[in-house]
Amino acid sequence: MEVKEYMTKRNYDSNITSLYSGFIGGIAQGIFISPIQRIKTLLILNKDINIYKILKKEKLSIFKGTSLLCLRQSIDWSLRIVVMDKLNNNNNNNSDIIISSFIGGLTGIFTLPIDVLVSRTQNNTTNEKIIDIVKTMIKNEGFKSLSNGLLMRGLYCGWHTMWVVGVGTILYNKFKN
Repeated sequence: MEVKEYMTKRNYDSNITSLYSGFIGGIAQGIFISPIQRIKTLLILNKDINIYKILKKEKLSIFKGTSLLCLRQSIDWSLRIVVMDKLNNNNNNNSDIIISSFIGGLTGIFTLPIDVLVSRTQNNTTNEKIIDIVKTMIKNEGFKSLSNGLLMRGLYCGWHTMWVVGVGTILYNKFKN
């Protein structure tokens, strides 16, 4: 929101503003979410471990998959915000903001293959390279493995974006003065 406001005040093109704000916000989100997601994954997969043991054992490997997650988040949020802005067209009608943010969120389906790779990378105990993970997935599971959970990803992203961006924008506009 801050990047978008900064660029808007300086009269940048609205398309570039939307694209950059989504891109920068996505990278920031990826950096902060990656270690938390990795810890969550390890906790889910290992019933006999706790956060303290994970931090002691894993150390900096809790950041495993961060670059891939930053890539996914930056593309994901850029798409979401550009689509939302195109649909909403600076209309401050609350229902239009909610609807456009939900539809913008649905674009999260386009980054699902990267999201699958993030999960596989974070769960990978052999430190395989991403390209090797992809080859193994396609060989053993087919191309469909890159789109597992497509419907849930779309619904989750739409719902999440509606609340975070849609409701967040409405509240921001209400209280920014």
